[in-house]
Amino acid sequence: MKMIENEMNVNVPLEIVKASDIEPKEVKWLWYPYIPFGKVTLLQGDPGDGKSKFMLSLAALLSKGEGQQTRKYLPKDIWCR
Repeated sequence: MKMIENEMNVNVPLEIVKASDIEPKEVKWLWYPYIPFGKVTLLQGDPGDGKSKFMLSLAALLSKGEGQQTRKYLPKDIWCR
């Protein structure tokens, strides 16, 4: 393991790993294949596309425990592309 110095002059360990040594992991999906469970997801679109409404609706459904059946609430044009 190699030590590098960052911007704050603190030594931090740097581990170099070859991509061929990385074991693939199965991805669990909140909504297959659009939103992986427990991963960072970016939502982009033009102003007025309904991004905020979509995320608020998603949060409301998940907070009620309806995460497993939420695909039926998506507009058809979102999941049929």
